[in-house]
Amino acid sequence: MGKAPTGGAAYRLGQALLSLLFRATGGVVVEGGARIPLHGPLIVVANHASLVDGLILVAFFPRRLHSLSAAYLFRRPVIGRFLRWFGAIPIGSESGQAVGLKKAMRLLEAGGALMVFPEGGITSKPRPFQPGWAYLALKSGAVVLPVGIQESARLLPPGRWCLRRAKVKLLLGTPLVISRVTRPRRDEIASLNAAIERQVRELAGHSRE
Repeated sequence: MGKAPTGGAAYRLGQALLSLLFRATGGVVVEGGARIPLHGPLIVVANHASLVDGLILVAFFPRRLHSLSAAYLFRRPVIGRFLRWFGAIPIGSESGQAVGLKKAMRLLEAGGALMVFPEGGITSKPRPFQPGWAYLALKSGAVVLPVGIQESARLLPPGRWCLRRAKVKLLLGTPLVISRVTRPRRDEIASLNAAIERQVRELAGHSRE
């Protein structure tokens, strides 16, 4: 199958630095890593309990990940720099929802990998998934990989800026191969969104409320 595309030198350097950082703060256990598709369009769907979730995925994922990130985060000095470094795509009122989705679609059509946090922000309790990612998956025919992130809120609690010691777990589910749909219907989008939400909840150790 060959090696997965891992990005340029700057991206690999960032991965290495992040990996060292997280190993020093307690480590990250990855379960199900062999399930990751190494080539072709991919959407990684995960829960979101801490600002470090995306950085953890980037550090320990074998192929380059881009993200859809809230536009306001790009204004934060440290977080914004990391987002630009790792090729994040701003989305929201400041950049335009449609513009961000078009960039994400071009990425997927080129065989790239996109990570999304459909809860729409950091949350200590599960929120309903926003379905925009499911439209992208159906429209592009990307493989969908559900991921549960456990204990990241202990590593960096919401509202805090200093990392604590905590061992984080990444639990990767079974990839779902999506048939490409030229014009995804609302019911198709809602069905896919609900199915992956259930899987992510289980992997993250949450029951849907």
